[in-house]
Parts: sequence; structure tokens; C-alpha cells
Amino acid sequence: MYINDNKKIVKEGDNIDNIKILRILKDSIVIIINGEKKEIKLGYIPKSKSEAGSTPTVNLPPLENILPPNKNSDVIPKSELERLTSDPGVMFTQIRLIPVVEGGQTKGFRFDWIADGSLFQRMGLNVGDILVSINNQPINSGEDAFRILQIIRNEKSFKIAIIRNGQPVELSYTVD
Repeated sequence: MYINDNKKIVKEGDNIDNIKILRILKDSIVIIINGEKKEIKLGYIPKSKSEAGSTPTVNLPPLENILPPNKNSDVIPKSELERLTSDPGVMFTQIRLIPVVEGGQTKGFRFDWIADGSLFQRMGLNVGDILVSINNQPINSGEDAFRILQIIRNEKSFKIAIIRNGQPVELSYTVD
């Protein structure tokens, strides 16, 4: 499999660049990407060993050619990020977060509501997504979230880890 011109060897169960490999079949591969299950038909498969020589091969197109455009590498306007992170009241006009508690400990925050057209919606976040970390910093309290948000205000890029439909997803953003 090729991802961004890099050859990757994958096996069932692997998670690579927000893609979970469910099954590798003779003529297709079943994946989950952005919470959606997809079956991708593979290229030419020789019908017999004599047709392919002693080692059968499969010609796969680059992954970018068979998957939808990656929405997980968006550009975030610096001015909008600064406006949202400077005043929590502004942020909470665009989202409503609910703590996710397991075993008496907060494991993240579920997006219970996201305003249409908001930065969060444009970032590809969905109602039901659970925010777990920002730049690998776990979010176990509101204070963690606000502290981390203040840090990313000055970053050129950041990533967030979420749980979507029970699957871990990492979203990456550039601040410009």
C-alpha cells in the first residue's frame, strides 16, 4: 500500500493514517476510514501461477487515488483559533461538551452539539466524537482542555485524538 509516496506493509488489524485495515482479501481490502466501512477493489490479479510467473503480484494504485480526499489535514485560520481560545464563552457558542467518565475517571469529552458552519464542524468533528487529547496531551478535565488550548494558540500545527464510532481517529491541522 502506498500512502503519501511511502510504501507501507500492512496486515489485518493495523491502523495507519486513520485507516483501520479490517480484512485483506484476494481482490479487495476492507477498511474503516473516518468511521465508514469501505471495500476497495484491488488491481490486476493473475489467474494462474503460470500467468504471473512463480510469484503472483498485485498492482495497487496509490492509496490517494482510491480514497476520498483527506479531510484530516485542514488549515485553521490563526485569527479564528485565537478568538476561540481567548474566551471560552465564544468557544461554547459553537460546541457543547459532555465529560465521558469510566471507572470514576474522565476519559475525554463527547461533542454533544456542534453549531452548523462553526470552526469545529469545518474541522470535520461530528456530534458523538469523543475528544481524548490535543498534541498527545490527555484531556481529563476542563482545566486540561483550556491549558492545552492556550498552548496551541502559538503552534503552527496541532493534532487531536478522538474516538469516533468506537474507533481511535487522529486529526491533523495547520494553523495559518
